[in-house]
Amino acid sequence: MSDPLHVPQLARVPGLLLVGASARNAGKTTFLTRVVANLSRRHPLVAVKATVIRNQEDPGGCARGGAGCGVCRSLGSRPYILHDETGENPDKDKAKLLAAGATKVLWVRIAEANMAQARDALLDRIPQGVPIVCESNSFRRVVEQDLFLMMRRLWEPWMKESCRSLLHLCDREVQSDGVGWDLAPESLDFDDQGWVLRRRATAIVMAGGRSTRMGRDKAMIEVDGVPLIQRLVRWLAPRFDEVLISARNPDDYAFLGQRVIADRTPDQGPLHGLACALQASRHDLHMVVPCDLPAIPLALMARLLRQTTDADVAVPVDAEGRAEPLFAAYRRSALPAVQAALDRGDRRMVSFHKDCRVARVPLPQGQSLANLNTPESLETLRTGGEMTAPRPWKEPI
Repeated sequence: MSDPLHVPQLARVPGLLLVGASARNAGKTTFLTRVVANLSRRHPLVAVKATVIRNQEDPGGCARGGAGCGVCRSLGSRPYILHDETGENPDKDKAKLLAAGATKVLWVRIAEANMAQARDALLDRIPQGVPIVCESNSFRRVVEQDLFLMMRRLWEPWMKESCRSLLHLCDREVQSDGVGWDLAPESLDFDDQGWVLRRRATAIVMAGGRSTRMGRDKAMIEVDGVPLIQRLVRWLAPRFDEVLISARNPDDYAFLGQRVIADRTPDQGPLHGLACALQASRHDLHMVVPCDLPAIPLALMARLLRQTTDADVAVPVDAEGRAEPLFAAYRRSALPAVQAALDRGDRRMVSFHKDCRVARVPLPQGQSLANLNTPESLETLRTGGEMTAPRPWKEPI
């Protein structure tokens, strides 16, 4: 793929977090407001909105294409306009960033041909060493940042051209399901090396079952030409420092390039596999995901991980109080209780909950964790049907 950047115009901007979006109303301002609210407690922080204007000669519609508010037309023949937000209109997105704790909020409107000039003027207004959050797609053409996130709505195939042409340059796609994001804004941090993204946690993919109801290895079922477990690993690997595969036979999943943790004793069930993985991981915090889950509910996962702040286990529960223990967050502090349950011969996935601090997280109304457990469920997925059958491993707490 050819690189759309004009390399001679690129300038390295240390301390810059750039956030773009695949479409309008993708939630980027709300996301950045929470980033600012969290980080401004420890760092002075500057927020920037960069509006790159094209099509200036078109007398009708929006200068950026399509129907719009017409504000950008005030640029006229000037190369750019740089404006300090005062907060006088609290309903404006830029004012919300100021209210969230940014020490300064700047709005720069730029004629497309003058982005480098506007960038230099903008940076002259920002003290060196101060973290910067900037909302823009096209500004990536003239800056090289610490971190570039692209906001995308889950299952939204359409995207702006300014997103499509730069998507391969983003460090991370942040997907929204309309409720939250698969990356919690509070997980972003800033240190003396710049912006920090990666979650210091381990994802554990449970792949040790016999797949008796499916009749073949569920993990290796191909969806869109890719084995199901490989799809999960590709999704989890950029989001966690470590991905472990809990399996009966390590050789089966060596192709994934991740560490495979074999059951010490075969055929002892998923609780035994969980114990082995918790012992082998490098981290205190873990997200457990079953290998037969065709889609990961993004906001729910983030919510579960956040709930472990004051708990050993965070598990989703449905309206009937049944737990989903194979899609749950676990701290290593749960391991003694897990092992004690195994030692007394109790292999139920919730058997140790009475000996732990458990956060019960209600599933959002209408949401289920349907899996590929039978040939019928696989056919439903492939034909575009709705998988609503309850999972057989739901257990009452």
